[in-house]
Amino acid sequence: MVTAPALDDSQAEHCGFVIADGRRVHYRRTGSGPPMIMMHASPLSSKSLRGAMHVFGDHFTCFALDNPGFGLSQPLSAGQDDIAAHADALMHTIDALGFDRPVVYGASTGAAIAHAFGCRYPNGAALCMLDTFSHHDTDDILDGYFPDISPRRDGSHLLAAWEKISGLYLFSPWQKAEASRRQIRDFPRPEVLHDMVLQLLAAGNNYKQLYTAAIAWEDAANVDRLKAPATLNIWESASGFERVMMLVERGLPDNYRPVYSNAASGRYRKQLQFLLKNDFDKTSAIPDHDASSVLPRGYQPLYVSTSAGLLHVRASAGAPDAKPIVLLHDWGSSSRSFDVVSARLAEAHPVVAIDLPGHGETPIPVGDIDSLVPRCVDAIAETLGQLGIVDADVIGSGAGFLLATALASRHGGLVNRAVYLATAPLVTDERQLEAVADNALSLAPDFSGSHLLRAFAIAKHCDLFRTWWDRSKSTTLRRANPLDPERLQQRAIDLLRSGSAYVDLHRATYRLPLAEPRRSVSLVPDWQCGEQPLSTRLPESLRKNYRVLPQAVEDWAKAISELLSE
Repeated sequence: MVTAPALDDSQAEHCGFVIADGRRVHYRRTGSGPPMIMMHASPLSSKSLRGAMHVFGDHFTCFALDNPGFGLSQPLSAGQDDIAAHADALMHTIDALGFDRPVVYGASTGAAIAHAFGCRYPNGAALCMLDTFSHHDTDDILDGYFPDISPRRDGSHLLAAWEKISGLYLFSPWQKAEASRRQIRDFPRPEVLHDMVLQLLAAGNNYKQLYTAAIAWEDAANVDRLKAPATLNIWESASGFERVMMLVERGLPDNYRPVYSNAASGRYRKQLQFLLKNDFDKTSAIPDHDASSVLPRGYQPLYVSTSAGLLHVRASAGAPDAKPIVLLHDWGSSSRSFDVVSARLAEAHPVVAIDLPGHGETPIPVGDIDSLVPRCVDAIAETLGQLGIVDADVIGSGAGFLLATALASRHGGLVNRAVYLATAPLVTDERQLEAVADNALSLAPDFSGSHLLRAFAIAKHCDLFRTWWDRSKSTTLRRANPLDPERLQQRAIDLLRSGSAYVDLHRATYRLPLAEPRRSVSLVPDWQCGEQPLSTRLPESLRKNYRVLPQAVEDWAKAISELLSE
């Protein structure tokens, strides 16, 4: 089943999931016309194809897939590391989407998959478009090509990721800093490198598996194996331009058509001209898709269409008669901050964990910050309404609790109780807001990559102090499993995705007209803050009714379920 909102604007981007051979595949969709399947380069995601989608979408309905193990797509099963397995996975995805011989486009790694797909399924595509498919000297390129980006407590893995991504535009291969390998090309803006690094970090240290398989497949010996119609897209500023030209000069089989362009910026237009000239815009139609939003079985991601745009949520139907639980994260965080708890709660309860606008996988809508916060509350209400959630216990961490109280005030029937999860402080007065603003670190990308370390420093101090902006003896935090590298990594990524707007978001939330919740309870971890239990740091209005959670986060789900059933 495909879960995606109905299209109302042919050039708007919509996201969804499809289950293909038991594996969840994430895609971005835009445009109108016959289908075009698109696959991205490594170590990125479908986000990197937005420029191509914008051009091709004038004449095609573009479905840009996250390759297995990248973006939000699940990886292939263990042992399915070769390019043939990825070609088979593509065939399963095309079948699940209901397409008949779509145009298949691939960039770099995606081109290797498209090429292997055409070899294994010569009638599976109307055309295989190979954007930067070449020949690699495997021994030369693989030596040192894949840095270890496993999360480390000192954050050095972030700079390793930045060095690799920026190096892709400096040398070929990137790790061999030699004069003869220096690339002559424009260097990307910091914002572009930043987005690419976040895509690499999201893939994790297993990014090298598909990458390696694709590099190994790009061999001149495999060119003749493809019998399906294909284009070899060639643009002069590509890092592999000379390797692509080697294939052309060697002689291409008759089923290949070279498509040349002078620069990266114009290559999609050149490719589109070829498609239109050869009537590829008159291929198969798009089948209807199920656009409903329903709670899935098992804890899974999905998208819900709201007045504030698409909201990405993680949700589960749980047991039909159990109390629904909604989880709202703090600003600068995401629904992933609840993963240890939410997946276990979802075994018994209907659970909805929401990525707030501009956080996690939810894009930020157009509009100013002050108007965004009340729109966010209404979007949460719309999401719960579409998913059939009423009378829920809405658990909020930090500003998430303030949003929960606003939700109870504006949409009372949806909320049974507003529940404060005291893992993040409440910023509820001007003095605190000024302290946050005065100590805020800029997360704006810069060419050195140092903004990555600034985000990681905030993440570390969130583990070490109750208030990262006030690092004093009295705010010293003693929590279970401090400075866990995986948790620090996720928190830093969440901060980097949300950017520097967290100060303004806290201020806008503070300005919301908040009424005292009709019913509320606080859940406080059994941690120490300074010399006192963390519970002593609750605002006075929340000390009337609180429950203490175990020290270890892994034990919270059972405790929360029991406490909320009282």
